[in-house]
Amino acid sequence: MSHTTPITEDLAAEISDGMRQVRDDLAEARGRGLDAPTLTGTITAFELLAAAEWLQERDLLGCSR
Repeated sequence: MSHTTPITEDLAAEISDGMRQVRDDLAEARGRGLDAPTLTGTITAFELLAAAEWLQERDLLGCSR
């Protein structure tokens, strides 16, 4: 039986939201004709951070909002 606390549930929700936002931003970047990284399936934290860094370097972090 798994026990979670409100803090871990909140953290999991924030990570999930962050992953969704990065994926949306990458899709927006590809829609703009850029060769953006693709995140599919199960990804590592390093892959997520690398993709977020790619977006930030191009001033595209949050571009899909």
